[in-house]
Amino acid sequence: MRLAVLGLLVAVAFLGCDREGTPPQPTTVDCAPVGCSGGAIVDVTVTGDGSDFPDGATRVCRNAACRDVPLPQVPTLGAGQSVTGVFGASVGVKALDPIVLEVGTYDDPHLYVDGDVYIVTVTSGSGQVLGGGRWTARYTELLPDGICSGLCLKAELDPAPIEPR
Repeated sequence: MRLAVLGLLVAVAFLGCDREGTPPQPTTVDCAPVGCSGGAIVDVTVTGDGSDFPDGATRVCRNAACRDVPLPQVPTLGAGQSVTGVFGASVGVKALDPIVLEVGTYDDPHLYVDGDVYIVTVTSGSGQVLGGGRWTARYTELLPDGICSGLCLKAELDPAPIEPR
């Protein structure tokens, strides 16, 4: 009993009391998951009018990991495709004149390292290269859910590639 009273007195001495003499209550934070939209995003301008999109694809690589994402059959604003998995990628039509594709990737954020190299190659169904480039990533930490967030990293790659395709 003496130890319990002594412990309470020590807690009150360190934590203080409000004006009514009540020790402060622990603060709780209610965290609703928002999700991380991390990864890398880059805009790629492609040649042509989109008539060569059917059966075409966009190859998206981060270092040695690559994914092929089918092109939309018809380039209309907002049309897009994605592939999921450990290393996921998406391609969406962002503009029509000229055609600009927004290419995004998502993966386990613990795998991202500043200096990751992204290579994007957009090809028609016949294998003709329509656009792409090579970029080096610098990631920024995001907190989409404030203090509740886990690790979320995002790289918005410079529109001008290091090496055009």
